[in-house]
Amino acid sequence: MGKTYVFSDIHGMWNLYEQIKNHLNIGDHKAIFLGDACDRGEDGYMIMKDILQNDNILYIKGNHEDLFLQMLYNRKATFTDMTNGTYQTLIEFISHYFNENFEDMFYYYPSDVYKKLRDEGIIDFIYDMEDYYETNNYIFTHGFIPINNEDMTYKENWREAS
Repeated sequence: MGKTYVFSDIHGMWNLYEQIKNHLNIGDHKAIFLGDACDRGEDGYMIMKDILQNDNILYIKGNHEDLFLQMLYNRKATFTDMTNGTYQTLIEFISHYFNENFEDMFYYYPSDVYKKLRDEGIIDFIYDMEDYYETNNYIFTHGFIPINNEDMTYKENWREAS
C-alpha cells in the first residue's frame, strides 16, 4: 500500500467525493475519511455506501452521522434535522429501501423506518463506527481530543469521550 490520505466533510456532494477519489487514486493508496459523508448535499446515501464498499477507505464517525442516528433513535425529525440536511439524508435512505411515498414515510411510520434500517445493518454500522483512528505517530478524529487546560496534555480517558 502506498500513501495514506485524509479527507472529511463531503456532506453529500458526490461530485466532490469523486474528484477526491480520482485525484488521490485511492485504489492504490489508503484513505482515512473523517466523517460527515451525509447532510446538506443530495448524495449522502451514495457516498456512505461507496465508502462502505471500499476497503481502502477507513470511515471515522462524524457529528452528522451522530445526528442521523439521534434522529432515528428519537423517531422524529427536529427543526435542526430539517435545516441541517439530516432529514434529507434519511429521505435518501428511505427511497432506496421502501417503495411507498417516501417523503412522508418517517413522519407516519418512524418505527418501520427504524426497523428497516436496523435490519439492513445501517444503524449498527453507524453506531459501531470508530470515533478515532490511532497510529504510532498520529491520531485521526473528526472533532477534537479533550485536553487538560493546565498542561495541554491529553485527558487520561480521552478515548471514551464523545
